Amino acid sequence: MTEFERMIRLLDTSWPMRSEIVPCLVGPPGIGKTAAVKQHARAHGCGKVVKIVASRCVPSETVGMTMPDHANRSMSIYNSMQLSSLEDGDVLFFDELLEADQFVLSTLLTVIESREMADGTPLPDIQIIAATNDTIPPDQLKGNIRQRFMFMTFKVDRNQTRKYIQEQTGIWVPDSVIAKIVDDGSGYNFLTPRSLTKLCLWMNAVDEEKAPEVADVINDIWGSNIGTELMLARKARDAKIPTPEEQLRSVVKTDIGIDAFAEDAPDFDDCTMTEMLEYLQSLPDWDEIKGKLEHTLIATAEEDETQIKF
Repeated sequence: MTEFERMIRLLDTSWPMRSEIVPCLVGPPGIGKTAAVKQHARAHGCGKVVKIVASRCVPSETVGMTMPDHANRSMSIYNSMQLSSLEDGDVLFFDELLEADQFVLSTLLTVIESREMADGTPLPDIQIIAATNDTIPPDQLKGNIRQRFMFMTFKVDRNQTRKYIQEQTGIWVPDSVIAKIVDDGSGYNFLTPRSLTKLCLWMNAVDEEKAPEVADVINDIWGSNIGTELMLARKARDAKIPTPEEQLRSVVKTDIGIDAFAEDAPDFDDCTMTEMLEYLQSLPDWDEIKGKLEHTLIATAEEDETQIKF
């Protein structure tokens, strides 16, 4: 199960208990937290997702505010416009929860606990979901925060990132680039699933003659040869050269035969190339299998990661 699928499962299973359970997706930027909320909402036929970025809002945006009512010569409570727009079946999504100002966070907790707007009007039958970057250690969170959410931590899923990029652009991102994805970084630019996807979309969008220039710019930005590697991956796609993973699956299915494997063999249509190669290396006739792989892209693509020598 991918990390994205784990997010969807958490949101889906908490839907029947939406009046009590507030799931909070915890993880680094770019892993698909917002996308998971939107996909979950579509699956349940929700009318809309009302998103409040907690780190950039003020208390009045969540609980409303008290203002003079000159006609009645009194003070009146006005509900938040965002909360007032909610209807039964909608999703209220608090993003960047733990990055919020403490006063804003307190008002969010009040809304979550009371399920009421500022004037006492009950919230509709909605699901409240939160998400946050893992910037604050759990032991630094106050108990009144921790007890109101069901926190689940998710990590960068490199295989899912590669699969998503290939679906969007047709580019098979090399392992050497995928390995550079990190959760955070010391400089302005650090490679996350989101930023890598944008780089691939950039490389995909330019004309072939402009690709080398874009590659040079990307190399300059990131201080590495990421741009060059993505340009070569694009060329491989355009030349319709099967990716190393595709080549390996083809060799396994046509030259070796999956039926010959034991029952504990991995699912070759779903597992990574590394998992496939490591399993093949464990077989008694590995030397014969290796000979069938030596003249493909597989040898150079996985030798470093798996330490399998061809």
